[in-house]
Amino acid sequence: MVNRGKASVSEQDLEKLEYLKAVIKQTLRLHPPLALLIFLESREDAKINGYDIAARTQVIINAWAIQRDPSFWEEPNEFHPEMFLTSTVDFKGQHFQLIPFGAGRRICPATLFVTIGAELAVANLICAFDWALPDGAKGESRLLYDGRDVTFANYGEYWRQMKRISVLRLLSTTIVQSFQAVREEETSQIMEKIRRSIRSVVNLTEIFVIVANNVLQPLEGNTIERDITILQCSLRNLEFLGGLTLKDLVPWLGWIDRLNGLESKTGKVAKEFDGILEQILEEHLDSPNTEGNGCKPDTQEKAKAFVDVLRELQRDNAMSFP
Repeated sequence: MVNRGKASVSEQDLEKLEYLKAVIKQTLRLHPPLALLIFLESREDAKINGYDIAARTQVIINAWAIQRDPSFWEEPNEFHPEMFLTSTVDFKGQHFQLIPFGAGRRICPATLFVTIGAELAVANLICAFDWALPDGAKGESRLLYDGRDVTFANYGEYWRQMKRISVLRLLSTTIVQSFQAVREEETSQIMEKIRRSIRSVVNLTEIFVIVANNVLQPLEGNTIERDITILQCSLRNLEFLGGLTLKDLVPWLGWIDRLNGLESKTGKVAKEFDGILEQILEEHLDSPNTEGNGCKPDTQEKAKAFVDVLRELQRDNAMSFP
């Protein structure tokens, strides 16, 4: 037992939990965060497997289908975590049959942060509780600033700088590791909340969003009062990003999205996020000394709030976006 004599599982224990890692890989294989990855566009004419692909062709990658392709996986629709115990296949972008977070230059820069948080939370949930679905339940069940974020921005100097800032300044390995104590504390609090809800239905989606938001809170500069609003916006954001709009597939049919109210709904969520971000920025402009954030003392300088890092880059003229 990894946690023998201990009240909880720590991050140091995670490396020993090979089966847990296999379960998470298998879960991400069968249920990727997005069935269709972020839409891409070819930069130049190309010929692939005899097919001519013109420049500016929209490319839609079906991660759900790839990760259930029988040419890559035995019994592709079955949940067998054991397959990963003897396999080197990982979701870090080098194995294209498993791409829940994308691959190559476009891989999600927060992959390390997300996976560590998920492993820690799931390990403690399994360790402390016996779980069952509620009676009768089955196991299935203008947000991006005109493409100027690191996920949707067109490939070029702007995107390269955004990716560099995300990977080296905001979500570097050092910064992710520096918030180990925060992650463990948040996981402990969530465990206590679940203990108080024994024999009740628990919304795990909401819990995991809360954990991720609370761990990022020192980096973002949030306050407790803002958490509920961010949680609600995040859940609505996930709902919209997890689906498709007609405009995504057939641009000239975008008027239908306006007619059915989808465009106004996404606009409302985007406006809420804008208000939150403006408030955070104003608070940091009024209170310049926002460093420390409760992380390990020896890494405080490296774990400044996101907005403070971006302000420093702007002040030092380190961001020369075209």
